[in-house]
Amino acid sequence: MRKLLIFIGIISLLSSSFFFYESYDKYNNYMNSENYSMINENVYVGGDAYNYIINSNYFSGFNILGIGTVLLSFICFGFAHLIYQQDQQIRTLEKISNKTSNDK
Repeated sequence: MRKLLIFIGIISLLSSSFFFYESYDKYNNYMNSENYSMINENVYVGGDAYNYIINSNYFSGFNILGIGTVLLSFICFGFAHLIYQQDQQIRTLEKISNKTSNDK
């Protein structure tokens, strides 16, 4: 279970980097050329104001996804650490119980 939680945490961190990159792309990379449509980037409709509104919504959405996946990874890592500590305590108790049973 601990390895699965660590795996999910790593995948979540990697996906958060993708989401943060996408939000950065929507925020900073906007090009609307009226003469050359091939160099347009992050353009959806004809007006600049509408494109800024659409890109701001994408920016917000990708940031929320990035923050959510970072939180998921921290939760997974935290639970994996708790499971590790619990396993260590169980092993310590087993050693103590084995030692006392061997002393009799």
